[in-house]
Amino acid sequence: MGRILTELGRAHAAERKDLDAEQTLIRALRILEKNHGLSSFELAGTLEQIGQYYTSREKLENAEAAFRRVLSIRETVLGPSDPTVPPVLDALGEILMKQKRYKDAAKVLERGLFIRMKTNAQDHPLTRVNVEKVAEVYAAEGRQEEAEPLYRQLLSSQETETVSSLVGLARLLAGKERLNEADTLFRQSIGILDKGNWAYAK
Repeated sequence: MGRILTELGRAHAAERKDLDAEQTLIRALRILEKNHGLSSFELAGTLEQIGQYYTSREKLENAEAAFRRVLSIRETVLGPSDPTVPPVLDALGEILMKQKRYKDAAKVLERGLFIRMKTNAQDHPLTRVNVEKVAEVYAAEGRQEEAEPLYRQLLSSQETETVSSLVGLARLLAGKERLNEADTLFRQSIGILDKGNWAYAK
């Protein structure tokens, strides 16, 4: 019953039926808690759906609480370095960045990167995304000297990914008033887009 209600709640959320979605997801959670206990692995999927729903509706405190429960359950049942842990850390990092809690976001995202670096190659797409997120939060936190080498680390992969890294680094350098270097990087990114006929909006 709880799992069926979770799927129904997700469908309501996709249809933007917000009240129905929230009530259905919470009802699903209560049923699962009653049947399996407050810390059962059975709750993780529903809590994740609740966290995603609240994040999409900018109810960030509720979203954070849901994802922290998911994190606790997965770490307890599967271990703190299980591959299912970094996606939860990514979600928490996104929430904390939206709240401008950059120090907390950095710790969460760094931990996710550390786990991924143990299991994936440095140029693995998920690792690269994680590196870029850490660079972004460092820049937002004012840690430009730590953000810059991370952006430079990302500049040797596929061109579509390189554009994002070039723009990120260019913004960072512009913020440090290194305008000539920033201009060069912006021009490089435009050249890649022109050559490949890609659209880039960020």
